[in-house]
Amino acid sequence: MSSTKLAKWSSLSQLVNEMSIDLFCYVSVPTIDVQATIDLMEEKHAGLFKHKFLISKVCDTGDVQKEIAKEFGLDANCRFLVSLNDKSATDLLPTVESLIKNLFGNDNVIILLQNETLR
Repeated sequence: MSSTKLAKWSSLSQLVNEMSIDLFCYVSVPTIDVQATIDLMEEKHAGLFKHKFLISKVCDTGDVQKEIAKEFGLDANCRFLVSLNDKSATDLLPTVESLIKNLFGNDNVIILLQNETLR
């Protein structure tokens, strides 16, 4: 999403009212390790990931996704999507982002809001 589109909303909360919110996560760790880590995170933080946020299965990156990740300085092996399921949980997005970054390390993951804006 371009910055001009984001400028239309004065806050992330307003953006949520207009559209879905997705965090595209690209990881340089092997796919099998990422899926195991995500499964543990979902179990440990069930309050977040059972209803408020939904996490896709981890997939290998294709050529397009590899290029997107490289634009942000990461050689990604895999990717997954975190979708906001409960619009009242918008204020928990930074918490989810922190959990993911802490699990994989800042050098091993990038998180893009709507697959465009680095978080």
